[in-house]
Amino acid sequence: MHRQDIINAPWNGRAFAAAAAILSGAAYGGLALIYAALASSEQSALFLSYLHKPLLAVLNVLPAVLLSLFIWLLTDRAWCASLVTGLAVMGLSCVNFLKLTIRSDPLIAEDMFVFFEAAKAGENYSGYLRPATVLAVLAVAAITALCSLCRGRLRAPKRRIAGALVLAAVSAGLYFTVYASEDVYTKTENMERNNAYETALRDRL
Repeated sequence: MHRQDIINAPWNGRAFAAAAAILSGAAYGGLALIYAALASSEQSALFLSYLHKPLLAVLNVLPAVLLSLFIWLLTDRAWCASLVTGLAVMGLSCVNFLKLTIRSDPLIAEDMFVFFEAAKAGENYSGYLRPATVLAVLAVAAITALCSLCRGRLRAPKRRIAGALVLAAVSAGLYFTVYASEDVYTKTENMERNNAYETALRDRL
């Protein structure tokens, strides 16, 4: 078999596309961690906590990887998985960055309306938000452009839908067995992050 035939082989293309979906999700998850650490008043401590407790970093990055794989299975396009995942993860990261920087108040579930607050207050906080947003847009554009080079297709719609459903079931299982586990929470407890969230929740009460 010639070298070009190996490069163009269907299985090889699908493998590259799957790898692109996984790596792009991991990249966005990693960037989200960096954004959160940069906006924290305890930057060095937060960075070190990810090194001392790698499971903490893995659990934070994994949702972005699963989302990217899910979108890839639905659309059969690595670039689409990268774009959708990037917009979702980096969009939330920018809002979280803004809240942490301005108010030392991290983003929590009931704060989804803060997207509209950020848009209305964009002029007042542009000095904080603009660099983070520009970097996020550039990251999404660069990663998506790289993923567009991976053009392998699964093509079988039924198998892709079945794979997406299995992945959704696995994600739900991980949430109830791992993310909601008290034992895992204890092993990955991050005092720097928890103190910020506890303060934010106390302010809401």
